[in-house]
Amino acid sequence: MPLYGPPMMQLLIPRAHLVWIERCGHLPMIERPAIYHRLLRLFLTTDGAHEQTQSLWLPFVD
Repeated sequence: MPLYGPPMMQLLIPRAHLVWIERCGHLPMIERPAIYHRLLRLFLTTDGAHEQTQSLWLPFVD
């Protein structure tokens, strides 16, 4: 998918959160499991249904 695709999709999906993870392709749960699970836990334990869409670039180091 071109780099403009995910931000466009984020605009079309209500309450979407877009997160870019460095050195990660299509399988973040396998390629960067610590980061993936940290983000998933954060989303599930906070108000994941923010009214405003958000974008993050996360150059996390495992």
